[in-house]
Amino acid sequence: MNKRVLLIGMPNVGKSVIFNKLTGINTGIANYAGTTVEYTKGKMRSAEITIIDAPGTYTLDATNEAEKVAIELLESKPDAVVCVLDANCLESSVHLMLQVIERKLPVIGVLNRVDIIDSSLCPNIKPEKRNRYRKRCRKGKRRDTENSNFRHHQACIYDHIDENNLIASPPIKAAKIDLDVLREELGTGIIPMIATKGIGMNELSSSIKKILTGRNHSISLNTRCANASWDEAERITQKALHKIGKESKKTKLEDLIVKPFPGIFIAMLALIVTFGIVIGLGMSARRFILLPFFRDLVFPLIISGVELFFSEGFMRNVLIGEYGFLIKGIEWPITLVLPYVVSFYLALSLLEDSGYLPRLGILLDGILNKIGLSGANIIPLILGYGCTIPAIASTRAMNSRKERLIVVSMVTLSVPCVSQTGVFITLLAERSVFIVLGLFLLSFTAAAIAGYVSNLVLKGSRRPITLVEVPVLLPPDLSILGKKIWVRIKSFLTGGAVLMFYAIFFTAILYEAGVFEVVGRLLAPIVENWLRLPREASVPLILGVIRRELTVLPLMDMDLTSLQLFVGSVVGLFYVPCIAVLVMIMKEFGLKIAVLIFVITMSSAFLIGGVIAALGGLIF
Repeated sequence: MNKRVLLIGMPNVGKSVIFNKLTGINTGIANYAGTTVEYTKGKMRSAEITIIDAPGTYTLDATNEAEKVAIELLESKPDAVVCVLDANCLESSVHLMLQVIERKLPVIGVLNRVDIIDSSLCPNIKPEKRNRYRKRCRKGKRRDTENSNFRHHQACIYDHIDENNLIASPPIKAAKIDLDVLREELGTGIIPMIATKGIGMNELSSSIKKILTGRNHSISLNTRCANASWDEAERITQKALHKIGKESKKTKLEDLIVKPFPGIFIAMLALIVTFGIVIGLGMSARRFILLPFFRDLVFPLIISGVELFFSEGFMRNVLIGEYGFLIKGIEWPITLVLPYVVSFYLALSLLEDSGYLPRLGILLDGILNKIGLSGANIIPLILGYGCTIPAIASTRAMNSRKERLIVVSMVTLSVPCVSQTGVFITLLAERSVFIVLGLFLLSFTAAAIAGYVSNLVLKGSRRPITLVEVPVLLPPDLSILGKKIWVRIKSFLTGGAVLMFYAIFFTAILYEAGVFEVVGRLLAPIVENWLRLPREASVPLILGVIRRELTVLPLMDMDLTSLQLFVGSVVGLFYVPCIAVLVMIMKEFGLKIAVLIFVITMSSAFLIGGVIAALGGLIF
């Protein structure tokens, strides 16, 4: 009979990493709260055991959708529960584990990220390894390997050295965690772990198999910890955790980042660097690698092959004509959008995995409070610049429906996804970087207005206090960073790029059949008279319902002025969300909200685009 094991823990505690290593299935791994909003399940390696990754949750008080899902999974009576504790946020983790223990289920405790706070929990450093890396010790330190202070200093520098690898990431907070105290107080086994390095995974796998066969006597149904209160969690934490060092320079830097000064300047610098990575890497890859390769090598071969087999006429035009899907179906998603997808996700992943995003949320908390949100809500807003669907999904961890709707209104109205961002940069940056900056400034302004108006109009209130889990500020792990970027790129290629290819295929057929000529005549008053764009610009308005970036992409092949390109981009920025996004909104909030967002975005796109066209006509 197949056994079920539930992974439960706070957001950003490393559950998804542990799940990946237990099952071999790739899921989202991010260094901020709210990553997992739906549970994921997979088969454990070499065992008939189903591992279920529950949504990250701070408590079992059912204050949001994520907590409700976690509670439902616990109430389904899994055969065992693996409760993942965060060594860097021990009290909150202990409180959650006490609540889990109250459910009277077999529980295994995993203390993850022990290298961050207590490197002495890692295996001892071997003498030959210590000697090899001794030169990296601070000058003036005693070299007596028998001296306990020196041994601890070595451990703090290197955390752990296994047979082949040196893990050199010094702890941010010097402290000692007494595992024996935790085991005694919680009445269950506690496994120290560094999930990102795979340290402790073998012991966890073995413990899971033992507990399911009844052979692990150190894990039992605990009856001692019946009081799952914060006072009890504080008592246990104070008993088990002992600080043994001074505040480090990194800890001081973490505090400075969230203060108005110099936090605002650091945020501006982070924004500039992010913008530079997205534009610089994306544009370079497009200009010097992808475009020359496809336009000089691939496309001539495709055109020659089609001309060899098809004479002039309908079919040839569908394949390689103005909207020929064998040319545009490759050029638009691969050579124009993909380089910016890669550069954007590189920048986003660096911000995520460094632990900076939650700190940005704390810094902006006061501003976001003006529109009914908290600093924690910065995460879904930034996720929207990657894709609107996960941004909407991540709102499930919010405290109220009002907060969720405020964020959704902001994201769907004026936050461009990564594909749109790539198109905007491609379309406008060659004319002027300042036009791109102007478009994004308009995006930020519109999002703020949308949030403010939604807060005034929507009924309901939000909780005044929101828990925000702030991870340690650390250099990103390059192996995890590369893996995460590849998963996101693969998602774009198998999702957005494929859908774009199909949309271009049907567009080519309809265009050659003369359907768009009829549509152009019908939309002429809006497109030509109001937006002051050529009639053929009506074609993208139809395509944009399928994929939002298609509202703008066809404009590249038209001979337009900078003002017309900006107007077209503004229309694309505010245009209706993709079909998939509307379906997601309908699923989460109902048909009425989906229709309302459709009407608001459509109206805003034409209204704002027309106003800018009129003002631009007066100025220029």
